[in-house]
Amino acid sequence: MTLDGFLTILTIVLAAYAVMPTVARLRIALHRAWLACISIIGLVLVLYFELFSLLGATCPRMVGTWCNLLTFTPNGPINPQQAAFLVVGVWLALASIKMMRTKLSPGSLPVLSRLVSELASQQRFADLVELITPQLSLLDKSA
Repeated sequence: MTLDGFLTILTIVLAAYAVMPTVARLRIALHRAWLACISIIGLVLVLYFELFSLLGATCPRMVGTWCNLLTFTPNGPINPQQAAFLVVGVWLALASIKMMRTKLSPGSLPVLSRLVSELASQQRFADLVELITPQLSLLDKSA
């Protein structure tokens, strides 16, 4: 994968987000912290692998044995571009799995409460009902 390929994948992900229904975007907002965490880790790894010729020799020794895993030899079975492609694939798979989960954890209740308040104040009751319906068991347990 080249930097152009990575930018193309990011563009496709952003375009898909732009045409998603409102409720799907709200569900993504409920998982925002986790998605941001894996996205930052994935971005750093992809940039490291894509710029390996510049950054590979400067792998900090404080990383210890992980430094050996993050370096590549010319005769190795995998090159940095292939590793970047694998990172993007794993990132997309993890993000997709997390977004397909409709049930929330109790830790997501503050974000859900804020979204419900915003939808109610905007009088978007159809979106509100569609967002809340899968979470009724969690709300019942919490109450």
